[in-house]
Parts: sequence; structure tokens; C-alpha cells
Amino acid sequence: MAALTRFGRLALCQFISTSKMAPTKLPAAFALRAPARINRPASTRCFASATGNYECLCKKCGFEVKGEPALAVLCHCESCRVYGSDAARVAAYSPEQFKITKGQDGLIKYESAPGKFRCTCSTCGSFVHNILPNGLMVAPLGGTKWGGDGDPVEPRMHIFMSDCGLETVNDDLPQHAEFP
Repeated sequence: MAALTRFGRLALCQFISTSKMAPTKLPAAFALRAPARINRPASTRCFASATGNYECLCKKCGFEVKGEPALAVLCHCESCRVYGSDAARVAAYSPEQFKITKGQDGLIKYESAPGKFRCTCSTCGSFVHNILPNGLMVAPLGGTKWGGDGDPVEPRMHIFMSDCGLETVNDDLPQHAEFP
């Protein structure tokens, strides 16, 4: 925990304090490898209050996120790698910060772990979002288009590095064997 920046510790503490489950029991909740992140030095990276919009490939389903996420990570768990072939670049938002903008009826909800749902578009199969057992909404960062009201949200750490398979990490973000 000492390796986390002040902002990372704050976000992690906010996430843990609002979580209804023990952090070590958090299911591998994030999915889909997104395009490479903006490469800025760790000292200049921060969570942003930018508004983000997402649409699936066929544009039938979408969502909007607003404000600073509870957590933004690169998840290396086996579940994410099987689902998306590499680390998942995602952020977890409270339900108040996350709004389905279209296609609610076109989502397939799959319970991949007890109380954890992966939501995909029934037409094109795109990962749209996940719902965690504690109610947080997990949004893919790579497909999100960010407005001009702030910087894009970027991952603050790597999680589940003990489960990363053959992946290698070549950045300066903190790495955690499990969920911190």
C-alpha cells in the first residue's frame, strides 16, 4: 500500500469503505483488453472528472459515466484474460455515476460469479459493462470517448499479478499479487 500515490490510496479507501464484500474476495470482475493507455509519467496521472460515453460496435447499447471512479485498474486475472485475451483496462463507478443511455433491453446479463454480472450486447457481442456484487458498475476504459470537461480516466495499478500468465508489465504503476 505504501507504493500507492495519495490519489490511489484515497480511491482505494473509498472503494473499500463502500464495498459490501471483503476486498480479498472481490471476484475477477473486469473484462476486455482495451487499446494502450495514454503514456504519461505516474506523477502527472490522476483520476479525472471527465464525462465518458461508450457505444458497442453496432451502436445499439451504450452508457455514460461521470466523475471520479472508485477504482481504475489493469486486471490480469485469468477470467479477464480468457474473456478479453489480456489485462482488462477498466474503472468501477457507483450506480449514481453510471447511466445506460440506450439498449437496456438489448443487453445479455450473464452471472459469471455469485452476484457478479457481465453485460454484453445481444446483437454484436461487445462487452458493455459489469455489475459487481457490491453494486459498483465496471466500465471498459478503452472504448470510452471522453468529453472536454476533464482528462480521460487511466488505471492507477495492476491487480491479480499472481494470475497474469505470460503477461509482462513494463510501466511504473504499482503491482499487486491479488486485490489490494
